[in-house]
Amino acid sequence: MKVVAALMQDPNPIHWDREIAGGPVVNQGPLTAGYLTRALAPLGRTLSLHTRFLGTIHEGDVLRIEGHVDAIDPTSGLLTVELTGTVHGEPRVGATARVQPL
Repeated sequence: MKVVAALMQDPNPIHWDREIAGGPVVNQGPLTAGYLTRALAPLGRTLSLHTRFLGTIHEGDVLRIEGHVDAIDPTSGLLTVELTGTVHGEPRVGATARVQPL
């Protein structure tokens, strides 16, 4: 995560210094949003992603992303997709996405 912090010009040491983080370093929010967008890729093109960070994701955590199509716009065919990311069953991130199907 140190490399990602440098690329993002994120000076917060919780993303690269374990001592300051008090254990494993903390994942950057934009990186987590990227995981969510990647999970949506099989459905189509992500047009928007509204992310809710519910807890911390640390290096070494396995983020399990699950989702469901909440609605299909009858005119445009756009999907509204609800996503939840958990670590050890605990919610860490949620999101609502608008997706243009393939």
